[in-house]
Amino acid sequence: WLHSNPIEFDFDGIDRALNLVDLRLDATGLSDVYGVQNAEQLRVLNLNYNQISGSFPTELLGLERLETLSMVDNDMSGNLPSFDKMKGLITLRLGSNRFSGAVPTFVSSRYITHLDLSDNELSGAIPDNLLDEVSLRKP
Repeated sequence: WLHSNPIEFDFDGIDRALNLVDLRLDATGLSDVYGVQNAEQLRVLNLNYNQISGSFPTELLGLERLETLSMVDNDMSGNLPSFDKMKGLITLRLGSNRFSGAVPTFVSSRYITHLDLSDNELSGAIPDNLLDEVSLRKP
């Protein structure tokens, strides 16, 4: 864990960390996640309390084995993407950003048990099928 260290970090060469499954870079001042998609073994990624801005980083959508993604209190905005490729997600925490638009469905996220979209600017009705395919636990 590198929590609360004001470090300069980039994901160049992360593909060589073949056994890296848990990466916690919260409160490090990180502003970019370019290259993280090469950490194909990641199961847990914590990027809370950083300076990631703009739309949701599409690089993260390529982390198909990810089970926990936490990006609370950044400065991301715009519509939330489809999380369909991230079929193994159990925990998704995106609270305290500036996401807007409709709440997406998570019909492909069968194992999601923790979903935090609080303190954003989401609008509209909660979809009837928000969590249609969710089972109670991962097999």
